Amino acid sequence: MSQDSGGQGENPSTRPGFFRRFFVAAFFMAILLGTLLLLSEGGLRWYYRDVLSTADSLSYFSQASMPRFLAERNAFKLRGPLFYQAADKRYRIVVRGDSFTYGQGVFPASQRFTEKIANLFQRQAPGLPVEVINAGVCGFNLNHHIRHASFVSDIQPDFVLYQWYINDMDTSGFTEAKFQTMPRPLIANKKIHNFLFRHSALYYLLQNRYGILRNLLGKQRSYDDYLVEQFGDRQGKPAQRARAELERFIHYFKDQKIPMGIVLFPSFSRDMSEYRLGFLHDSVLDVCRKENIDCLDLRATYAGVRHRDLWANDFDPHPGVLAHDMAAQAIFAHYFPMWRRGALQKESRFSDESTQQDSQHE
Repeated sequence: MSQDSGGQGENPSTRPGFFRRFFVAAFFMAILLGTLLLLSEGGLRWYYRDVLSTADSLSYFSQASMPRFLAERNAFKLRGPLFYQAADKRYRIVVRGDSFTYGQGVFPASQRFTEKIANLFQRQAPGLPVEVINAGVCGFNLNHHIRHASFVSDIQPDFVLYQWYINDMDTSGFTEAKFQTMPRPLIANKKIHNFLFRHSALYYLLQNRYGILRNLLGKQRSYDDYLVEQFGDRQGKPAQRARAELERFIHYFKDQKIPMGIVLFPSFSRDMSEYRLGFLHDSVLDVCRKENIDCLDLRATYAGVRHRDLWANDFDPHPGVLAHDMAAQAIFAHYFPMWRRGALQKESRFSDESTQQDSQHE
């Protein structure tokens, strides 16, 4: 008669070979999971191979395409062809702005609105001596533009076109209110998150969807909400401070006797019919009227176009090729009479000076 141990059956974990079979199964499961992750990563990189940027320039997609954009930089570390600071007979238009002017997500540089404006001059006013210089720098707002205004004047422009965007008004630096609009990392460990964000398409997509879910659940404030709260009261201190900064920037070029204009780009976070940030545009236009500056608001230009059709790609709401083309057409139509008049006057002065110098040498 067999003995039992208190009537209990044998513990499976004590059977010979149990741990060996467990670890073999775990090993092959790990290989299978790793293979699926690698296949997913490779498949996503191939599927989104045309994506050159995201709203966050630190992502895998932005980092992977960065060498292309850096290869287009000139000696001034600006994206675009080389130009010289010495003036010549050409009427020089310098466009100062942020990532919209820089052309984030748009490649090659010839697809930007500045280069398209230059092409419009060549087609519609052949022979008119005009040079369009793109001086856009990603991340710049009014504070940066003011600090680096002397660089623009050193280029000796005949006209400065300032590309304005909604975040230019936000000159208060990093605040708790702004922190609440920042996306929360999917992985709490900062080093691991940063590494995966920079090197993995799969992780970026998971992080992106996580941020969208947080917004839908009301766990994260939108940047639009932040701007409405901070600047909705046009008599409040933030709005008044931003207005004073804008006037300071304008006065710098007025003191240099350099004509100036402002082109206002809206946010493409939603269709223009649902746009909530018009009050920011209106505040800038008030300054334009006060300072007698010729300004162009592009809200009407983009009205009726689905906002996502204007994006650089599915992950980046910066202006895409269509938005740059529409901006170029509108800007050229608005400023062309002024620019043409200025170019002809400068060409005439240059010719007169050359004639005088030749006479003196004879």
